[in-house]
Amino acid sequence: ISRDGTYIAAPIKRTQQLPTLNSDTENSQLMFFSKDSGTPWWTSSIDAYGSRINCDISDDGRYVLLGTGEKGGAANYGDSNKLILYDTQSATPSTPIWKSSQYASDIIGVSIRGDADYFVASITDDGIDVYDFVDKSANPSVVFNNSTGGDWFGSDVDWVNQGRYGQSSSGDTQQVGPVKITK
Repeated sequence: ISRDGTYIAAPIKRTQQLPTLNSDTENSQLMFFSKDSGTPWWTSSIDAYGSRINCDISDDGRYVLLGTGEKGGAANYGDSNKLILYDTQSATPSTPIWKSSQYASDIIGVSIRGDADYFVASITDDGIDVYDFVDKSANPSVVFNNSTGGDWFGSDVDWVNQGRYGQSSSGDTQQVGPVKITK
């Protein structure tokens, strides 16, 4: 739900792999609503199934971020184990503006900061990735991840106002831009 409660993004997950897909209704879906209507403004088919689909929406409702999981060895299936970003104000809002490369394991949580300048993905076996999306005309880029920051799996993530572009580290705390990560 957007910060002011105007917009709602609702992921609907498919729970089993189907040998053939006969229609988009057999895929997982993202539905985008206004608080004033029970009918979705738009729906997007997501070629993923499994244990989870996580979702967050920017404060103003413009950007929606999905993180998908997998089930039963389907890590390389369609959009499983990917981040998927939508711009609800684009000419084709049901078409993602960006998809990440496929992760080796489930994305177990996602979080967008404010107007989506930064977002975070928590990955089962890979810890945390922090993405910079300040330049909305470019693709998001990773500014912190497990390989550059050490073993941060299971860490707490907090959004902080200071240090927009800074990076610092102190013992069990790492700060990357507005993201404070504590082991």
